[in-house]
Amino acid sequence: MNQVEIARKLKISQTTVSLVLNNPSTSKVSKEKRQKIMDMMRDSNYLLKAHNGKTWNIGYVLGSRFNISNSFYNRFFKGIQEVASEAGYNVIVDNVDIRTSKLIIHRKVDGIILEDKLDIKTLNDLTRKIPLVVLNDSIWENICDSVVPDNQGGIIKALDHLIGHGHSRIAFLGILPPDKKIDGLLKDRKNVFENELSSRGFPINRNFIKMSAIKTVSVEETKKTIFEILVSWMALSEAPTAVICSNDFYGALLLQAAILEKIKVPDALSVIGIDNTDRCECTHPTLTSIDHNAVEMGRLAVELLLNRIRNADRSFVRVSCASSLFIRKSSGPLKIK
Repeated sequence: MNQVEIARKLKISQTTVSLVLNNPSTSKVSKEKRQKIMDMMRDSNYLLKAHNGKTWNIGYVLGSRFNISNSFYNRFFKGIQEVASEAGYNVIVDNVDIRTSKLIIHRKVDGIILEDKLDIKTLNDLTRKIPLVVLNDSIWENICDSVVPDNQGGIIKALDHLIGHGHSRIAFLGILPPDKKIDGLLKDRKNVFENELSSRGFPINRNFIKMSAIKTVSVEETKKTIFEILVSWMALSEAPTAVICSNDFYGALLLQAAILEKIKVPDALSVIGIDNTDRCECTHPTLTSIDHNAVEMGRLAVELLLNRIRNADRSFVRVSCASSLFIRKSSGPLKIK
């Protein structure tokens, strides 16, 4: 089947078919018509013939240490799937170490959206093999396209909320792995927190910045470490009255520790997490959290990847989209000082 036959079957012009073939996301053709053209092209194998073996697949690869069943990643996938489908691409999800992924080894995809934490050399090697976009990690080196969370915007909103409710002793909580290596996201969130506090004239109390390393990677060890951090804070002559946690999991565990220590939340201690995951509605009290708009981040990742596939030599791009603060019952006015 050729373009003329496709146009005849769909009762449209050959020019329209050509427009969609050369740019599946073109705004010059309606979404519904684009979809019909792409479906017929795919069913007839025209795409493979027209593009010298182009697969019309993109990969969404989550590193093997990530739990793919976690609903957190579904939001990224929703945005990825929406834009990929509109552009005529299938999405293949892989939950492996990307260095061993068959998607790359057997060239089953035209590009990769990667969610993992890799060293710079590995990323450099990958970008030479295949178009790639890193999603949801803070990559500062100019070696690949990336979509990063809006840490600065989110933490500004969290600080506005806390300071507006009378908090001035605000702490930051992060947990390090046993090797004590700090990843890009945690480092970025800590730096943004400190810079924003300083810019508002608040002194940085080093006792309030906790980045403790756990001995083993487990829920129980993390829970124990966070409990010890809270106890150490409460032993200070002037304890924190609010905490921004580097993710919702740590926020949920801090709320559990507060209950054990009979600390009233939010009257004596406000707690804010990051990521706005499903667990925020299941904690007691419910957890205030920074939302980085994962669906839109997924959309942006596909747009960057398609641009990279079309133009391999363009400059690398680093983008984000605006964060929001979802206020729940774990944060509010300071009542017990």
